[in-house]
Amino acid sequence: MLKNILTISIASLGLAAASASQAVPISTTDGIINSTAGTAGYGEEAAWVSGGTGLTGTGNTWPADIGDGAGDVSGEASGVNRYWLQFNSFDPDAAASIRYEFTGAYSQILAVAGLDHGPTPYESLEMIVWGWDGSAWEEGTITAIFDDGADAAWAGDDFSAVWSFNGAYSKFAVTGGTHYTPNVGAGPEGEIDALAAFVAAPEPATVMLLGLGLAGISVASRKRKA
Repeated sequence: MLKNILTISIASLGLAAASASQAVPISTTDGIINSTAGTAGYGEEAAWVSGGTGLTGTGNTWPADIGDGAGDVSGEASGVNRYWLQFNSFDPDAAASIRYEFTGAYSQILAVAGLDHGPTPYESLEMIVWGWDGSAWEEGTITAIFDDGADAAWAGDDFSAVWSFNGAYSKFAVTGGTHYTPNVGAGPEGEIDALAAFVAAPEPATVMLLGLGLAGISVASRKRKA
């Protein structure tokens, strides 16, 4: 349903409190996923190609424009910027779904949520991300969910999910639907801030080994100078 012009504080709908301080188990069609505390790492941010309803906003304020003109959604829809674009279809080829493109090819994509209201985590997962293999769309699966999304200082992207694919793709689509269970009345309409290439943080053991290696290099260098 197309939203009317409305401004509501994020705190009044509980979004400010949505950022969890610790991991929580979330039931999805891809299994029980323990959310990861903190923010997700990401690299290249996808460019908007086409689609969406044309309605843009930021948090609980809509319509809202990034400054490129009300008729141009490319700025709001491209990149992680706290602005969302609405989609309204189950079909990745439909005009009201959103299509994105990267310069590189990726098998793990961070779908940065565009929360316009609660409850979370359901509202953050009211979408399906699809990858294009050149002839057909592959439906992704959720493999991780980050409590603080991509931006720790912004409650509007909390519980953003990582979607994984069998292949590495440069073209993706976002539609309505949900992998969150139980399905609490998901329809084709929803909002998304951006797609970005997911970058996994190194394991603590790897970081420790790297630190020890750098320390060893430093000691060896000092010995040579002596």
